[in-house]
Amino acid sequence: MKKLLPIYAAALLLTPLAASAGPLEFDASIPASGSVSGYLDWDGSADGGFKAVKVSNSSPAKNYNGWGGQFQGYFSTTALIEASNPANLFFRFFCIDLYQYATESVTPYTASFYSNDKLRQLYDIAYPNQLTGDFYDAATLSKTNFGQFANGAGYTAQEYSAAFQLSVWELFYETGTGHDLDTGSFREASSTANAHKIADQWLAAIDTYSGDGYLNWQVYRFDSTTNQDYLAARYIEPTINVPEPGSLALFGAGLFGLMAWRRRTRGK
Repeated sequence: MKKLLPIYAAALLLTPLAASAGPLEFDASIPASGSVSGYLDWDGSADGGFKAVKVSNSSPAKNYNGWGGQFQGYFSTTALIEASNPANLFFRFFCIDLYQYATESVTPYTASFYSNDKLRQLYDIAYPNQLTGDFYDAATLSKTNFGQFANGAGYTAQEYSAAFQLSVWELFYETGTGHDLDTGSFREASSTANAHKIADQWLAAIDTYSGDGYLNWQVYRFDSTTNQDYLAARYIEPTINVPEPGSLALFGAGLFGLMAWRRRTRGK
């Protein structure tokens, strides 16, 4: 029994401390693998608005001449009723589908984690107000400025919003190893537009990205069989895990056991 005491105490000290769970951006728990079925209410342009863009993709072939920018809306695993969605279901998202259309009606969607480090790096470089860390304040059920584009550095909020959408499309559709809007399988024709310039700066920064800040971002996709597919992300601010009371008790017991064992060995 005396020989087992230090082993037991050490095991207690090595017991992992529980980590606290982060807030949900959507009214659903999206599994780490697989998907969850729900309903998405597309609510139009998010803060920042849209800008006219003209893009083309070679494989599969598609020309798009319209608006680019950030959307806003709601997602839930239970049926949504338009114009009465609670504020805590609100989130912002971008299009990853040039081949189908958005709809204002509540539509069945599936939500899942999406693994794409380049897109995570884009969010880390360019998405505004990331330290807000959430699309809504769960305590007050009110919207936050997380992801809300604003005027700055001589560019408008609409240009930043459109630039982010162009960057998302480039990273999603480009088949080459390098990324810019002037070459490759995906291109944007408005080469003099500010949104194009901003996007190319971000894309160049992604291709030379170093560090691990992007690991704080989790990307999600929302897929429909009849309408546009979308991309959203959340920022998880790095925190030091606070041990739970039970973990503290185990740690204390392990420390006490080691101290008792040392006293016994010294007394021999």
